[in-house]
Amino acid sequence: MTETGRVTKIEGDIITLRRGPSGICCSCAKTGCAVAQEVKARNPRRIPLQAGDEAEISLRATAGLCAALKMFGIPVLAFAVFYVIAGILSGWKESLCVPAGLAGLILAALVLFFAGRRSAALPEVLRAASGNSEPGPKPAPHCGE
Repeated sequence: MTETGRVTKIEGDIITLRRGPSGICCSCAKTGCAVAQEVKARNPRRIPLQAGDEAEISLRATAGLCAALKMFGIPVLAFAVFYVIAGILSGWKESLCVPAGLAGLILAALVLFFAGRRSAALPEVLRAASGNSEPGPKPAPHCGE
């Protein structure tokens, strides 16, 4: 999935873009998301950009699915592992297994939360767009035209 936005801030290889609604918004039933949003993106190839330039960013289509599996699957797996370990150590006493499982779930969720703040999951700048003269996000698309 690719989107275009205006660069508002540059901090090393992380840029902030202000993007308006894309053409795909016309096919969506939601109305609340079709507003300008600020998005951070990585610029690992150091494409020369400055504030006000238009840039095209890309996010892998599988990124959302991978993030959901990490945020839900790993804590549930940690619950099961902590539950089984506590069960083996305590002779399967429920009063110890459940709190141990919950502790594993909470610990995994916290680790994922803080580890997920790195920039590897951010979209990546593909290229500078050609229309770099007008500041601000693109106007909303007119559906049905």
